[in-house]
Amino acid sequence: MRWCPVLFAAAICASAAAQQVFVVSGGGRALQLAAQRANPGDTLVVRPARYSPVIVDKGIAVLCDPGVTIYSSAPLEGLRISGVPAGEVFAMRGGVFEIGTGAFPLAALDCAGALVFEQVDVPAGFVRDCAQVAFNDVETTDLTVTRSSVSFVDCVMAGGFGDPTSGSVLLGLNASIAVSGGSVIGADAQSPRPAMRAIYAIDSRLTVAGSAATTLAGGNGGVPALELVGGSLRIDPAVSLVAYGSPAIVGTGTVTQTAIPWVQAQGVASGQPFTEVAHGTPGALLAVFANVPVAPITTPFGDLWLTLPGLVIDAGVVPPGRTLTRSFALPPLPRGATFVFQPIELMPPGPLVIGTPTGVVAH
Repeated sequence: MRWCPVLFAAAICASAAAQQVFVVSGGGRALQLAAQRANPGDTLVVRPARYSPVIVDKGIAVLCDPGVTIYSSAPLEGLRISGVPAGEVFAMRGGVFEIGTGAFPLAALDCAGALVFEQVDVPAGFVRDCAQVAFNDVETTDLTVTRSSVSFVDCVMAGGFGDPTSGSVLLGLNASIAVSGGSVIGADAQSPRPAMRAIYAIDSRLTVAGSAATTLAGGNGGVPALELVGGSLRIDPAVSLVAYGSPAIVGTGTVTQTAIPWVQAQGVASGQPFTEVAHGTPGALLAVFANVPVAPITTPFGDLWLTLPGLVIDAGVVPPGRTLTRSFALPPLPRGATFVFQPIELMPPGPLVIGTPTGVVAH
């Protein structure tokens, strides 16, 4: 199937029917008031200012200009997303969250719809009982994922705070977590705080894809990079694992080393040049699909985050350098439109491998 910009635009526009765009400025409660008045599918373009905590319960897009900050103030998180219905998508691009006393910057709870975050700076947060959450090019120091399906692509998670009870930067509890590219770096020991693991997963399905530039590292106090308590881990052998005075991976879960395809895609601007980079196994057949996000479907080949047949935006045999790169100009898209890239790989005579998903927000 050949890449067709017109069909792609039609699919994305259909998901954003009756969209309205509103400009938010002035700081304070202006963003909260705009979110309350917006209808599902609307987009809020947020001008630089410092905004008070926001609560959202619907599928809207929040596009933040540089200079937008959102602060948390106990008992309110900086951003609480709760109860987004199935079939709706909450998307956020840009913005910096400030840590407040006694409150997390981000909380995502009980969402059947999809959540997508791109180029957001969120120091800490938690995701609980959410069908699918995609983080793309996000910076954080502490995230807890409980009974949710979450994807991290090109994210920088570096231990500054870390979870004090689990001793990790990324904590998974009965969750499905995919980490592709980027890095997860556990905090070094600093009295009275012990060193922290990069990832601690309990009864979870964990997938780690990437290259030699992708790093999972434990802190310098004799802790592993990754610890499993039950569950399973699929990890690409190319990923760099670093631990000081400990094995890099410990625990009781099942560990499988296997190549896993993934996609880098960021900064989608309507009508502007755009580059997508797909990573795969040299010699394998690789196709990259794009479509609107749907609740993950678990298959024997991996979790699928979009409807098939999707639109193939790239396909070919992976070269020795392990990447397929495609540059193109997107057709006009609604601001705030959200979609997912996901690769599928076949290395004959082996089975299909569904790669990790990447959520993208048009701006």
